[in-house]
Amino acid sequence: MEESYQFNFKPTILHKQQQLIIDSEFLLLNDLKIPKAEIAAIRYGVKGIKGYRFYIGRIYCIDIKTLNGKILKLRLKSIYRVRKQLLYEKYAGIVNALFRTYFDDITRDHLTQHENKTQFSVLGIVITPEGVQFDKSTEIISWFDLDIRTYWHYYTIFPVSNPANYKAFYYLQDWNAGVLLSVLKTILEERKHL
Repeated sequence: MEESYQFNFKPTILHKQQQLIIDSEFLLLNDLKIPKAEIAAIRYGVKGIKGYRFYIGRIYCIDIKTLNGKILKLRLKSIYRVRKQLLYEKYAGIVNALFRTYFDDITRDHLTQHENKTQFSVLGIVITPEGVQFDKSTEIISWFDLDIRTYWHYYTIFPVSNPANYKAFYYLQDWNAGVLLSVLKTILEERKHL
């Protein structure tokens, strides 16, 4: 199914209008065109704009990384709550469209590797048929002992038997944190039905 999303937005009131097209074959921001095959990672989130004593606004951030290491940065800024709801809706729409068009495919590729009992890693987490491993020096945490807690800007994965031994991932800092979360949640959900 061919999907295409188009977003017109102004990063701030003072900027000129930008056009973002998210197509099943490419991503286009103004004159910069990136083929789908070159899109490798995403990170996204909200940062506060700090005033003298308190936060005066927020920046909605979306970073897209290509295979050759180039980073495309999208920023939407709201100061003193001006256009806050409108910019949040654009931000959420863009992130959802990016996942539907590009990053759900990456998630499906990882899930296929898991179904084929192939070991792979995402963000340093080694995913095996038996469970997950935080790094090569730690033991494998069984799928039956693994749990996830999600919060608005990050999530943690940990063994139920030892919750103090956890690993945290931040959507705004860690590349493909959303992809890893989707892979782990899907595997855990499938394990419940076994």
